[in-house]
Amino acid sequence: MSNELIKALEQIEKEKGISKLVLLEAIKDALTSALKRNFGNTQNFNINIDHSTGRVSVLAKKKVVDKVIDFQSEVLYKDALKNYPDCKKGDMVDVEITPSNVGRIAAQTAKQVIVQRIREAERDLLFHEFLDRKGDIVTGVIQKIEQNKIYVDLAKIEAVLPQSEQVVTERYRPGERIKAYIMDVKLTNKGPQVILSRSYSGFLNRLFELEVPEIYEKIVEIKSTAREPGYRSKIAVHSVNKDVDAVGSCVGSRGARVLSVVQELRGEKIDIVLWDSDPMVFIANALNPAKVLSVELNSEDNSALVVVPDNQLSLAIGKEGQNARLGAKLTGWKIDIKNKSNYDEDKLKNKIIDELITNLVESFKPVTVMAVEVKETEKTFLFTIPFEDYITAIQKKNEISISENYSDWSIKVQPPLKTGDFPMDKVAEFLMNIFTPISIISLELDNKEKRLLVGISSENRDEALKKQEMYEYLSELGEWKILIESVLEKEEKQISEEDIIKNLIDFISPIPIISLEIEEGKQDIVIFVSEEDLTSACEKIKKAQFPSFMRNWHINIESFKV
Repeated sequence: MSNELIKALEQIEKEKGISKLVLLEAIKDALTSALKRNFGNTQNFNINIDHSTGRVSVLAKKKVVDKVIDFQSEVLYKDALKNYPDCKKGDMVDVEITPSNVGRIAAQTAKQVIVQRIREAERDLLFHEFLDRKGDIVTGVIQKIEQNKIYVDLAKIEAVLPQSEQVVTERYRPGERIKAYIMDVKLTNKGPQVILSRSYSGFLNRLFELEVPEIYEKIVEIKSTAREPGYRSKIAVHSVNKDVDAVGSCVGSRGARVLSVVQELRGEKIDIVLWDSDPMVFIANALNPAKVLSVELNSEDNSALVVVPDNQLSLAIGKEGQNARLGAKLTGWKIDIKNKSNYDEDKLKNKIIDELITNLVESFKPVTVMAVEVKETEKTFLFTIPFEDYITAIQKKNEISISENYSDWSIKVQPPLKTGDFPMDKVAEFLMNIFTPISIISLELDNKEKRLLVGISSENRDEALKKQEMYEYLSELGEWKILIESVLEKEEKQISEEDIIKNLIDFISPIPIISLEIEEGKQDIVIFVSEEDLTSACEKIKKAQFPSFMRNWHINIESFKV
């Protein structure tokens, strides 16, 4: 390399902003790779480039020896003394091994490195330029359309408008000039990739910023935007200057400003509404052009009930619910719209129900009512009652009469039961009290089937079932079904054949059993005895007192035949 190359590198540093030192380091690395092909990978060498003259020197690390065996790694002691007078045998010294063609190799390498680095720098510069413009509107020419993707020439770079960011009602043609919003900028192996959008709500905001100076100057703010691309949009605006009309500024003289935006969006309808810090006022404005009579908010579920005149209901809802949908998106509230007639009817109905519930609560006294739920689909008033008043409440509810308008409705009572926090101790105490004198042996909860499994001893099971038939509160506890099970019925499943055989031998003894067959699935037992013992065996079985786990078994005595 020469001094001219150093000057060229300095010129590139000024024009392209690429450091001369960075380029020299890159040339050095590339030159090292190129020279390895000459010397081989085993040669240990370093390259030095003079930053002033551009001279290239190649230095190899070699060991000082008396006799050279490996020329790549060793140097004669007398030769080493020329450059290193103080060296000793066994020292490692730098020996210049610069090949004669290093200048040509260096020049070619430098050219390749510089071209590559300039490309990388331009690519990086282009990436950051468009990254800084993310969120801006750009104008370009459609170059081609492939696989539903539109490639747009932005002069410096080719951008892409993917199908997901296109407007379904728009048609695009190669050669056509279009405006689009820079959604994202990515750095790929092929260079920067610019993603465009025409459907994003930010595109609408930036179009208004271009057309309305008050928005650009931040006198008027766009508070929120709701858009169904190609069909209809709503924007909520607010003026920080009380003397400036926010809506009027966006509309412009004779609608010129908003018309310009509509034309760019190819006929998409735009509603400009006034933003308000009061959600009720803002929701009413958001349903423009419909007139709103009242707004009721429910902050618990972030919903709003909007009442409109009867002749404005379809206008408020819009075609296929579009106006209501955009209004909800614009305000961030769930919106339910009713006409005045239905609202008044529901209000009257709710008033009647409230009065009816008040009367029913009075009728339950002295029973305490914890909560009342109105289930319209089931036509049921569901009262939650404390455990201590539950039985009294069941008796009382059968005595309470409902007004004529709700004569087809029913009253149900339930204790305070929750699946996630089931009060098992209270339920157990309650059931033990009402089943007295019958003892409850076990109590299990089946959350999946919503069942309470009450374990009763076998001898008390029939009595418990009769009691359950007599009293409603023993059949179900609110939504939970009460199922009475014999504890021994569970034990039967664990009875072994040995237990059965042992009991049968005891019953028939001293008559010998020749053979015995047990079929558990059908609970059948066949006992084989000798023919002379058949009558005696049958009499013994008839008189036998079987344990509870064998009472349902069928026992047959037969004579054994060979």
